[in-house]
Amino acid sequence: MNENYKTLRAVAFALKILAFIGFAGIFFITIINIFTARGSMGHGNIGYLIFNNLFPIFFAVFQALFLYAFSELILLFIDIKEDLNQIKKT
Repeated sequence: MNENYKTLRAVAFALKILAFIGFAGIFFITIINIFTARGSMGHGNIGYLIFNNLFPIFFAVFQALFLYAFSELILLFIDIKEDLNQIKKT
């Protein structure tokens, strides 16, 4: 494995960590909001509360997928560049 592109590898790793932290944070905050918002909202309907609180979870899933995919794309481009350098040497 070539040691070039250390900064891009670090950015890709940071994006993976950010994806996990972002998803976990939004998920836990939404779950806490579901259980604490029941008494504070005028609507006592549990279906209404769950529907309103599912949007942040969906957002968290798409955010995590986007960040993780972007980090993998960075690593893919690095691997392609390293493979092209290997082909060029032979």
